[in-house]
Amino acid sequence: MQAVRKEYQSYLKFTATEVMMLNNDVGQAKQLVERKKSDTAQLQLQIDSMLQMAAAKTLAWNQICIAAENLFFRADKVSIISRPAKENPLKNLDMVSDFITDLNHVHKLYKGVRAPSPKPGI
Repeated sequence: MQAVRKEYQSYLKFTATEVMMLNNDVGQAKQLVERKKSDTAQLQLQIDSMLQMAAAKTLAWNQICIAAENLFFRADKVSIISRPAKENPLKNLDMVSDFITDLNHVHKLYKGVRAPSPKPGI
């Protein structure tokens, strides 16, 4: 009887230890899952931030391109010299710049205003 009792006590200790070890494993697995969830949420925030930044840059770029194209077509409409539109709207800004420079020069000549000449000694 004593031997059975000892064996039973030994079995209880062994199973209690095994249950504790399994509980520890479950706890560690839960902690790992929580860490992974936190890492995933952090990465998702970074991705969202990058996408938002890319969208803002794309929007700004497209607004610049549309403005450049608008300037080109307005300048081309009133210009006597016809020039073909280039593929990249920002390349058309050279023509717009030339047109505005010429227009400014003609305006100054028409008004009789000259650029101030530098004073000697300065």
